[in-house]
Amino acid sequence: MKSMYYSLAFISMISLLCGACQQKSINSISAKDVQTLVQKPHQYTIVDVRTPEEYSEGTLPGAINIDVKSDDFVQQIEQLDKDGHYILHCRSGKRSAIAYGKMEAAGFKHLKNMDGGYLEYSALSNKK
Repeated sequence: MKSMYYSLAFISMISLLCGACQQKSINSISAKDVQTLVQKPHQYTIVDVRTPEEYSEGTLPGAINIDVKSDDFVQQIEQLDKDGHYILHCRSGKRSAIAYGKMEAAGFKHLKNMDGGYLEYSALSNKK
């Protein structure tokens, strides 16, 4: 009986830990859909979360630059409208996923992460 109690307690603890470790899913948008979107008026602010150097080498039309690795990233996003709609991108999608998490934690609700990042977007643009 005692071993059954310990087994149940162990299983319960593992279940709680696994539930706590699960990440919320990221709302994504394809680079192809963004490419179509930027060709007409839209409700999104596009945020390039790469370094200023990367941003200066090319970005999406109308994108603003807020470097996710800068010390003041959180202070910079706090200047944005939390009810606004945002598409985040970086080079490949990893840093924008980090930015997504930070913005979500700060109370932003309408976020999309561009799959494949600027590499995917520029590859599609070069195919035309």
